[in-house]
Amino acid sequence: MSVMVAALVAVVVVLAMGTLAVASAAEAARRAAQAADLASLAGAIRLRDSGDPLEACRVAATIAAANSASLGSCVATGGVDVTARCSARSRWGVLGVGRVAERSSRAGPDP
Repeated sequence: MSVMVAALVAVVVVLAMGTLAVASAAEAARRAAQAADLASLAGAIRLRDSGDPLEACRVAATIAAANSASLGSCVATGGVDVTARCSARSRWGVLGVGRVAERSSRAGPDP
């Protein structure tokens, strides 16, 4: 009987770890998407106001960091568009290996 209980506990622990890893990956994807959206919006506003693409990307990087993500790339084009690509690492992974979610977003007037 105790072997059955130990096996059942092991199965429950493995299932809980798997669920936690999946939920963490989904949360990382949400953070990356949110950071990319906000970073591109903030960058586009700064680009519109200052006209300086480097300043726009600096603002985008600050916003990404404030949303627990990192800015992988920032492209300011045409003096009005900013495309930001952000990544966020999952906090829980399988066997201690976290996954990285990447998302990109563009802000500016309609093409």
